[in-house]
Amino acid sequence: MKKMGITSHLITLYILLGMCAAYAHQDNPWKIQPEENTTKDANLVITPSICVIKEVGEICQQKLTILFTSKQRRDICIYNSRDVEPLWCDGKVKEVTLEVSVKVNSSINLLARDSDTNTILASSTFSLNLFQPVKKRPKRHYGIGIL
Repeated sequence: MKKMGITSHLITLYILLGMCAAYAHQDNPWKIQPEENTTKDANLVITPSICVIKEVGEICQQKLTILFTSKQRRDICIYNSRDVEPLWCDGKVKEVTLEVSVKVNSSINLLARDSDTNTILASSTFSLNLFQPVKKRPKRHYGIGIL
């Protein structure tokens, strides 16, 4: 009886350890996965990406740095999504940094398009956010120890 009890315990332990090893190699479904840029052929980054205004309809005047990177050289144009005319164009570009001054009263979406095929390679948004005073922000009701 004693040998049978130890054997069953060892088999149970072996099964549990095998299951734990199988689950250890799986991805955690609750973990936030970073966005992978490996599948993208081109990337467009706007810095700063946000402008904060006090009132609706107020104009934001900002100097933006636009960074375009691509895995291969392309003929590209940078467009504001609302305009037909490009902000900037050049040929055989793999990486470029531009500085643009903007005056906007709403968010803008910039597009990097291939000049030859007119396909959108990358896009990025410069957004306007309305400032909310501290009194109007929602309270989180955390305990005093959690900040």
